[in-house]
Parts: sequence; structure tokens; C-alpha cells
Amino acid sequence: MSDITLADSPKLKMRLILWYAQRELSKNAKKYGINIPEGKTMMDVVHDDLRNSAKPVIRKIHHKLVEASSYIIEPYQKAIMIDIGSFALWVGYKDTAYNQPAYWMLNELFNDENIHDELKYYVVEPKDWYCPRWSDTKANTKKLRDEGQIGRYNMSPDEEIFVPALQQQKWMNIIKKDIDKEIKK
Repeated sequence: MSDITLADSPKLKMRLILWYAQRELSKNAKKYGINIPEGKTMMDVVHDDLRNSAKPVIRKIHHKLVEASSYIIEPYQKAIMIDIGSFALWVGYKDTAYNQPAYWMLNELFNDENIHDELKYYVVEPKDWYCPRWSDTKANTKKLRDEGQIGRYNMSPDEEIFVPALQQQKWMNIIKKDIDKEIKK
């Protein structure tokens, strides 16, 4: 998890939660009739099931999910997006209780014109996504560290913009200064 900076504790928590869920499912896999081959993880089984599904729509959705993720630069973000999407799809595909509701919901989502009309306001081209832009700033941080201009654990000013905890602290300092000015009046 060396790609998670100290400022990224929410990402660390998410990754730990996903790891724990996978571990618990793996421990109980045999109870559910799931065979995890030697050297494979539960998520490997999920991806194999989806790639080899008897239902063409499941194979196509999984393929599209993996294909769309190719635009994600950060490895951990890419893996989490694929795993979360695949796991949700897999549960809907494999679990009898969720199978029919999952297909119905997918059909509703894919065919809802209102969603299509509203979604366009939130769609951003991959080159303008938040994480790739943040990745670009990490190179500047590395350069400044290598040149000795910033400390080992500091970030370049352009990378700090992308760290919510640091931005929150900056805003809190600005607000505190404004409050102090008002009190002194």
C-alpha cells in the first residue's frame, strides 16, 4: 500500500474494508459452494466466473467494465473500481435472491432517458479526471524532493491542492484568521 500517502487515510480505510470483506468471503467460500483454486483469490474467482459466464450479457458487461477502466491511471483506483463493479455484478449473477432484481435494475438504469440526460452533466473526459491530474502533480513532488526543495514527507504546492485533508486545514486556518480579525475589532 505504498501508493497511499499519509493524507489518504480514507483510501486506506476503503482498501482495508475491501480486503476484510474478501478475506471473510474467502474463509466461507466452501459453505457457499465456491472453490478457490490454489494461488487464487476470491476476486480471481469472481472475475473468472464473469469472464466465463453462460450469459452473454454478463460477459459483455464485465468486459466493458474492464475496458472502461483502462483509462484509469492509478493502479489501486483501477483495481478497486473493477473489483467493486465486478463483485456487485457477480452477486447479481450468482445469487438467486438478487438475480432477477439485478437484471431488472440494470434494464431500468440502461433505459432511463432521464438518467442519460442528467448524467451528461457529470461525465468528464478521462484526460480531465481528478486522479490523473493528481498523478501528474506527484511527479513534481518527486522532482522537488529529489532536488531537496521540499522534505521527504512534504508535497509540492500543486499536489497539495488534491489532498482534501490539507485543503480543509488551509480553509480552517483562513477561517480562524478571519474570526480572530473580527474578534479584535
